[in-house]
Amino acid sequence: TVSKYLIIPTQLNQQVSVGFMKALLKTQLLPFRQSRSISCICFIVVLCTVLVPANVAKADSGSKFYIPIAVNKSTNCQLNAQEQQIETMLVTDENQQRPEMVCNSILSRVARERALDMATRDYFDHVNPDGHGPNYMVREAGYMLSDSYSNAADANNIESIAAGFSTAEAAWDGWMNSPSHRKHLLAEIPFYTEQIEYGIGYVNISDGNTYHYYWVVLTAKSDQQ
Repeated sequence: TVSKYLIIPTQLNQQVSVGFMKALLKTQLLPFRQSRSISCICFIVVLCTVLVPANVAKADSGSKFYIPIAVNKSTNCQLNAQEQQIETMLVTDENQQRPEMVCNSILSRVARERALDMATRDYFDHVNPDGHGPNYMVREAGYMLSDSYSNAADANNIESIAAGFSTAEAAWDGWMNSPSHRKHLLAEIPFYTEQIEYGIGYVNISDGNTYHYYWVVLTAKSDQQ
């Protein structure tokens, strides 16, 4: 039996082009073989990342470069072991461009609730079945998200998600091999360097869902910064 490993970065209301998929299948993360003579089992590992306003996405050439100088100032995040592993990779990556990083307890709670919701209701999307996106959810939880961020119910300017990766290292490697996820998580454009507060969620539920392992990273800018 031939297994296929497919990483699919997606954005809301945007289709992945055929040319992009062909290029994606050439990466080391995507061993992909086909055989017409035998049946195939398809194991899909998926990624989904944040949407950037168009005027911000064009600002790559003006990116500033920083060295992270503070890690996890908050003691209230109560991250589990897998979330702590993602946290370590997020804040210590040598390419991290944020000037500092602060774990926020509200963002962490929402991130874990997001992971749990996707696992229990068996969906994988920035927008939940009720039509609510990350911007809406963190505001409803009490986080003072910057007024410059979209107020649309399904808006996402702050979240990357992954599913199907059984370890934190595999999830992180998947994100790092996706240009759109790297841009968000490592703050490769100025829009993201201002998002110094973060929350991380992880849930593993083996029954009743498609991917079993669900990972969420939220990075945000508060009006109180």
